[in-house]
Amino acid sequence: MDNYLLDDYILCSRLKKEKQKKSAVKKDFEKQLIQLDKLEDELLRKRSALPLVPLATPYQKGWERNFVLREDIARSKEALFYKTVLEKINTVQYSSDKAFKKKKRRKKKACLCRKTSNCKRVFRIRMEKFKTSIDR
Repeated sequence: MDNYLLDDYILCSRLKKEKQKKSAVKKDFEKQLIQLDKLEDELLRKRSALPLVPLATPYQKGWERNFVLREDIARSKEALFYKTVLEKINTVQYSSDKAFKKKKRRKKKACLCRKTSNCKRVFRIRMEKFKTSIDR
């Protein structure tokens, strides 16, 4: 009879089985992840809604590359001519790293390749205008 009461008590007490306990733990963990995701979204929205503050001294991240006249040419007799030519054909490049490399995909592998630095192309019409501006 004693055994009968114990079995009856176990059936009525709603004790959780091991599988039910594991599934409850998983559900609780997933609910926490969902709450964290909602909190992250809310924080990102609040962060993007913040107003921009002007800086006292503005700064720019990255590197700048352009062509410069060599010292020996700058000291020569025709330095003024070369300086004006360089001002007309010079180009400026910007890069986030000092090496001026860009990613290039080759056969599903990304490798870093050097960026080429080119001057502006000079056409005959531009050259004629350029000659007249130097002669003045």
